[in-house]
Amino acid sequence: MRKILSAMAMIALLASCSKKNDFPEIPVEQTFANNFFKDANLAVTFIEFANAPGKVTIDFGTAYEKNISKIEVMGGDSPNYLCVISTSTNNGDVTQAKSYSVIDASPKAQTMYYAIRYTLTNGTEVYTSTFKFVRGK
Repeated sequence: MRKILSAMAMIALLASCSKKNDFPEIPVEQTFANNFFKDANLAVTFIEFANAPGKVTIDFGTAYEKNISKIEVMGGDSPNYLCVISTSTNNGDVTQAKSYSVIDASPKAQTMYYAIRYTLTNGTEVYTSTFKFVRGK
């Protein structure tokens, strides 16, 4: 029984992380004109990072959200291996601006990488670019 529970915990942990070699990386210092990510289902209008003792605050906003069942903020110390740090489930379409605030309570390194992953109602997952944030700057 103990081995089964350990195996299930490991599967759940790995399912919340993504390893990709093609996460596009954008320095957080870059200034974005209008939307830095926009497709037919989601328009992210801003993303801001703030240092706090032992944590990082991530604020972002969307202009609209269509056919989206879940929005996740992912973070990690490598741009190619990010794990979910926050999940927001959505009910229906959002046609007006919406703001999110997420806290990464345990950043693992001085330089952290973050991305937003959203899941469509049909199960398709889509990623924004990966953002590099150097803590303490």
